[in-house]
Amino acid sequence: MSYLSISELCKSLLWAPVDHESGERADVYCATDTDLDIAESRLGVDLPQDYRWFMKHYGMRGLEDPRVNVGLNGISLSFLGMFAAIDTAVTLTHQYARPNPLGRAAIPDRSLVIADSIAGDLLLLDLSTRDYGKVRFRHKDLMKQVWTEEPQELTLLANSFTHLLEQIVASPRPKVEHLQLQEL
Repeated sequence: MSYLSISELCKSLLWAPVDHESGERADVYCATDTDLDIAESRLGVDLPQDYRWFMKHYGMRGLEDPRVNVGLNGISLSFLGMFAAIDTAVTLTHQYARPNPLGRAAIPDRSLVIADSIAGDLLLLDLSTRDYGKVRFRHKDLMKQVWTEEPQELTLLANSFTHLLEQIVASPRPKVEHLQLQEL
């Protein structure tokens, strides 16, 4: 485990460039304190401080670092191109937490959807008292089922949001094969 702060971890990752020439600003990707306060109010729980800091400084900025392809507990994070904007995260959370006709939800109570894949996999931030701040993965095939609190339905990826970034930063950069072209 590294002892870098979340700020140092974020600085060491490769993020999509901000196109300043076209007038783009980095803050359009980020949440404000007001955005985060509203999210906490809608969720009924405070967000972990490391995640809150990340959303204020990087938010949904594209993650282009090849180290994101790290495998954690058998799960590849190759789908992780960006984290959801805070308002999208809350909307997705409410969507997946909505009980079906049998009264069951697709995700555990007190979870926040912080990223999703195009296939429908979910990255969840645990906001429960017992496992506050842990990051878990829910596979898309399990979304057809309802959340039953069975441990095999979720895969623990990190003990905190900072720990998730630590693992990405610590993973080796993929080797790039150089093609040797013959001259004709």
